[in-house]
This record gives sequence, structure tokens and C-alpha cells, in this order.
Amino acid sequence: MIVFGIALIVFSVLYIKLLANLKLRNRILLSIFLVVSVLMLYLVTGNVITIIVALVVSVLFCCDVRFSRQMMYFSWLLICFLVGYPGWYQRMYPFNNLEEDLSWAVYDLESVTIIVLIALILTFLLYFLNRKWWKLDGLWACNLVVGFLFMYVGMDSVFDNIEHSEFLWLLALVVWGLINLNEIKDVSRSRVTYAVLALISIFVLTWASVPIVHWIKRPKIEEYQGKSFSYMAVVQKGYNYGIINEHGEEVIPCVFFDVDEIKMTEEGCFIQARTDYEEFLLNERGKIISTNPQEIEKIIEEKVIEDEQNSTSYEDELKKYSIVEENGQKGVVDEEGNCVLQVKYDGITFVGGKYFRVLDYGSASEEFKSALFDKRGKEVIPFGNYGIEEGGYKNWIKLISGEEIKYVDSELNTMLELQGRYDYAEPFVYIGD
Repeated sequence: MIVFGIALIVFSVLYIKLLANLKLRNRILLSIFLVVSVLMLYLVTGNVITIIVALVVSVLFCCDVRFSRQMMYFSWLLICFLVGYPGWYQRMYPFNNLEEDLSWAVYDLESVTIIVLIALILTFLLYFLNRKWWKLDGLWACNLVVGFLFMYVGMDSVFDNIEHSEFLWLLALVVWGLINLNEIKDVSRSRVTYAVLALISIFVLTWASVPIVHWIKRPKIEEYQGKSFSYMAVVQKGYNYGIINEHGEEVIPCVFFDVDEIKMTEEGCFIQARTDYEEFLLNERGKIISTNPQEIEKIIEEKVIEDEQNSTSYEDELKKYSIVEENGQKGVVDEEGNCVLQVKYDGITFVGGKYFRVLDYGSASEEFKSALFDKRGKEVIPFGNYGIEEGGYKNWIKLISGEEIKYVDSELNTMLELQGRYDYAEPFVYIGD
């Protein structure tokens, strides 16, 4: 990227100079640079169509076919936008992994289509204004704008990892202005004014677009107004996460792509959650406390306490029992060595403070089957293709069957059924009365 950036900076110096004298050698130079830039972009996107289009445009441009100059201007605007888009994407979605997203999310069909439309509209607008208002033969203002974009993208590629890279806009504007000072002096005030306004507009729209889109896409989060509750559990619906209480009501809606563990404070509890483009700190009723990452970190550091309540704990009646293993098979014995469960199962764990969850994988072609046994070795829930997990602080046990998730108490009475509303639910955490 450093080599590409330096090349763009050099080319931005030559761009307007060459456009003043578009002889064949200059058109060939522009075409070669376009194709090379597209080839470098191809290494990231893997889209061969861009190479074909660049070759066609270059051939037409070298032959000076009608409208080929406008096509070349459009092509370069498009290349600048495509090269600069990952930076905008990273600002838009700061919590995403850019390297992973490059292969499928950054240059997806929808994004590329929008970028193409923007480049088309901008090219047409500049061309129309030049031809209609100033009677110019070429896209003078477009040349200035594209030259500036070359300068900025080049600097951004060279100084890829520096902090506050938005100041490159200002630096690029100053350098670009000094380089093209003679061209600016040769035109009327109205044109200079237009060029300055065009650059300012691009600057403002580019950097304002991220907060504007954030504001449009920001999920609607309302403070929970239902009855009081003492327990919370993180749930998943599709790719989004939220939080429910022990009544099955959504305290925090499923609009986040990540929800951290519930953090206890003297004032209640905090939930740290993220969308693709913003971080949130909420209280136990869904009220937004802060969306500033630095402030969130400071609040958590100052107010979060280590509390035994913030765990999956229960009255454990199984302290006198032990899991034994022979030849990869497991069983249970009591403290006197008496066999409670024969050593013949694939997996055994304690759940709910008084039960054994037993796993049996059967033959290699079958799915695992699970069952629930009490401390006397009696099967209370027969083997089946469902999941049995800890349900939370109240000695609840979570039963998962297909899309159904339900919680039962220590006597196996149904306490809460989620009835297919969620794809996954974590154990409940006690947050206090």
C-alpha cells in the first residue's frame, strides 16, 4: 500500500498538468496507471470485471473516442472511492474485523453498486455544471476534485496506521493547492469559489456521513417499564443478542451483535453491548448510560464490583458424590464408594445442585442423547435428542429441544417457556431485588 500511495501522490501532481495537454502519450500514461491501479484493487476484491472495464475504458481513451474522457474521469473517481471505502467502512463498523470482512462484506454487491452510483452522479453533476454554467470544454472542476482525491488517498495509503488520519484531509488540501496554484490563478473567481466549495462539500459529506448513518441505523432502545425482576439472562435471536428477565420479558431488545457479561455495581448492574458500529453501556432496565468507549471503560473501572451474586450459584446437594472414569466411560459413586450410576456413559456433569446430566453418544452415526438422573440414580428425564444445561441462580435447569427452550425448577416444574422466540439463552444471573 505504501508503493501504491506514493504512486498516487506523484500522479496527483501530474494529473492536471497532463489534462492540459491530452496528447496520445498522456492518454497512454493515464490509461496505464488506471489499469495498474485496478490490478492492485483486484488483489483485494478478486473481481475480474473491474479489470475488463478498465481495459475497455483505456482503449477508448487512448483512441480519444467521444465521451471516453468522461469515462476516464468516472473511472478514476470510482477507483478513489473503492480504494478509500475500507477506511470509511472501518469507521462505520469499528468493532468488525476488517481483514475478514474484506472478502465478503466490504466489497459486497450492494456496497459496490452504491459506490458506482455515487461516482456516476458526481461525474454527471460536475460535467453538467461545467458545460451549462461555464461553457467549458472539459471537466475543469472535476479535474481539481479528482486530483485532490488522488493526493488524499495516496497520503492515506502511505500513512495508513497513524492516529487522527482525518487530518490528512487538511494536509492533502494544502499540498494539492500549492501544487496546482498556477492552474487556480488562471481561472476566474467564480471557478475558484466553485472548486473550494466542491472540496469542502466532499470533505463535509465524507466525514459527516458516518455519524449521519449511525443516527439513521441506531437501534431504538426504550427503557423497560414492566414489573420488577431479580434475574437476567442473555438471549440470542438470529445474529442479534438481548436480555430477558425471569418472566421471559425483554429488558433489553435483541438488537446487539454482542452482549458482554452482566457486571454488578452498588447501584444495580451494567450491561456492555455493541452494534456493528457503536458501543453501549446500559443499566438493568435498558437505559443508555453512555455510548462513549472511553467513558464506558472509565465507568466500569470505577463502579463495577466483584460480587458472588454475579454467578451461577446454588445450594449444592452433590458434594458427597464423585464422577469416576474407566476406559473412557464415566459413572458416579457416593462418598462411601457405593455405585450410584454405572461406569458406562460418555459424559456426566452435575446440574441444578441435585441432578446428574448424563450423555450417551451411542454409535458413530447417531447424535448424542442426554438424560437426567437424581442422586439416587433414578432416571427422571429419559434419554433423548435434547440439551440439558444449567439454568441459573435459582437452581433452574434449562431444557433445549429443537427450537424450544424452557426452564424448570429443582422439582422439574416448568418455570419459563421461551416457545421458540430465541435461538439460544444463557443461564439466569441473580442481580438483586
